[in-house]
Amino acid sequence: MLRPFRLAVALLPGLLAASGCGSESPIEGYNRLHAMQEELAALPAAEQLTDQPYLNGKVIVVAFREGYPGVVEGPVTELVVPYSWSPEEEFVAVTPEEVGTVGRMDCTRAPAGRYETAPVGGLAASYEALRETCVLSLIDRSIPAVIHRRTFEGPAPSDTVQVDLSASNTTVNLDVSRYDVLAYLRDLPRR
Repeated sequence: MLRPFRLAVALLPGLLAASGCGSESPIEGYNRLHAMQEELAALPAAEQLTDQPYLNGKVIVVAFREGYPGVVEGPVTELVVPYSWSPEEEFVAVTPEEVGTVGRMDCTRAPAGRYETAPVGGLAASYEALRETCVLSLIDRSIPAVIHRRTFEGPAPSDTVQVDLSASNTTVNLDVSRYDVLAYLRDLPRR
């Protein structure tokens, strides 16, 4: 009677693995991707620039930003696409193994205007508008090489803007929209 029981116990790990039990959860895969974002987005030494960009496999986008004045000082590295562990699009990687193309966004901000609040109780505030410019370098990891570059700009300053007067912000950040970057990537041919 013990032998059939031992056989079942010996086969159980293999059966669990084959059924998907014990495999990595989507959140664990995303956490590994997040931990490797800077490594994956390292610029390769080679460039094979083309005027016909493409996606090789699935893509992630990592942004290297100057920070957010008054909020987060110093350089900031952000995994922009995917935004969370749940895949937004079929072409977006959510684990390091799926990454075939990396979009590296090197972003800077420049003054683009100033907003003044109407005096309230004799007090007025002033906010500098900072418009973001990002250079997206597409990296085909199978080569590995930078294959294309494209510049994205944040929105132009509007006539009015809402600000939180109780916050310590001294700037209005006009950042590049991750949705604009996703739309660009969505239209690229796949290889």
